[in-house]
Amino acid sequence: MSNNNKEPIFIKEQVSSRLDILWKVHKKCEICNTQKWVIADELINLMPYKGVNLVIGGASYPKIMAICTTCGNTKLFNAMVLDALHKKVDKTHEK
Repeated sequence: MSNNNKEPIFIKEQVSSRLDILWKVHKKCEICNTQKWVIADELINLMPYKGVNLVIGGASYPKIMAICTTCGNTKLFNAMVLDALHKKVDKTHEK
């Protein structure tokens, strides 16, 4: 069966490794003072605020969530800056 879905994929393990390298200071949760962070399984998307209207088709800001497993405090990281989105490879035509 061919997968025609060309949407980018999120590779959680790669992002987690990259954050371990980059996140050097203030890694303690400012709410509960622990360092127990987990990366969410999926990205979230923030959209620009235009008053009471929902803007569809405008700018998109995909974010990675780092969640404190003790208190639930959540930090957002820009998925594009962390190179968290990768193109899917369609292997149905490979031999």
